[in-house]
Amino acid sequence: MNINVDGITAINFYFFGTLSVIINAVLIFVLYKRSLRAVGAFKYLMISSAALDALFSLASIVASPIFMAVDVMHSVLIMKGGFDLPSTLGCVSLAVFLFLLCQSIVTPPCLFVFRYLQICRPKFLAYHQKSLRFLLVIPILISSTTCALLCVASWPTAFDKAHFELLVKNITEATGQGFLIATLSLEGDSYDDIQSAIMYADAFLLTFSMISSLVVMLYCTKSIMVTLLQISSPHTRRLQIQLYKTLLMQFCIPFVLIHIPFYLCILAPLAHITSGILTTYLPYLFAWYPVINPLIVLCLVGEYRKFLLKKVMHVSGKRYSPPTSNTGTMLTTVRC
Repeated sequence: MNINVDGITAINFYFFGTLSVIINAVLIFVLYKRSLRAVGAFKYLMISSAALDALFSLASIVASPIFMAVDVMHSVLIMKGGFDLPSTLGCVSLAVFLFLLCQSIVTPPCLFVFRYLQICRPKFLAYHQKSLRFLLVIPILISSTTCALLCVASWPTAFDKAHFELLVKNITEATGQGFLIATLSLEGDSYDDIQSAIMYADAFLLTFSMISSLVVMLYCTKSIMVTLLQISSPHTRRLQIQLYKTLLMQFCIPFVLIHIPFYLCILAPLAHITSGILTTYLPYLFAWYPVINPLIVLCLVGEYRKFLLKKVMHVSGKRYSPPTSNTGTMLTTVRC
């Protein structure tokens, strides 16, 4: 190949993965040190989400996954890129990456639901605090199930290794790099048939989970906006604008950087829909999501932004003078 796909992929995941770990570490520090009454217990979900983004980036650095559609077999080949690992460890690193990718799909709706309960159903939180544990348990169960099915269905068999190891070697320029191969083909021995049946079930579950997550986020966003419109306050108009921008970005970013690449690069080839070169390069967006996600919070939540600027100015030996406006106060409830 004229283009070094493995090198480009490794650079993408190394650079954005390292950047994500740093930014999310900063966000966790800010969230831990700067408590806001308006955010309340939602702070701990925000910290958990930032930690998840950092772990996802670390897994991306190790796996550096390369995606490629195999049109002849209507399959998706997921290869271990970057530095060399033994074949089995390479497959395990890809499995961990897929698990955290699935977790990134189901986590944002849980954050929206919690914020929806805080703003629209405060009495529910007061009387059903123990039920909130399900907001953490449910996404873990869903991501674990979908990832387990995907890994079982795509774990390479002896037939797969015989047919794809040379292709993997040509792309990754390394011998013995691990890979996964997802296919819906029902041709082969009985084990291949079982893998294909599992892949059908997992494809349906993944599609249902992603569509459901978008519906949940859209409903929560609309409900929160309707509730805030009923609040009488001199700062309501500005708060509405800031909140709308934040919610809109938090709704659009997972859809653009996670859902669309997942649909086009993993599910579409299985349904005999050719994505061409997009199958290889769109997954690069997976590495961008955990970088942009924490930046939204640090940039749009005024109190967090001022706290971070104050710390940076203190370290640099300069004195921080906050702007003479009440924007920071209004933004304390922006994170939804």
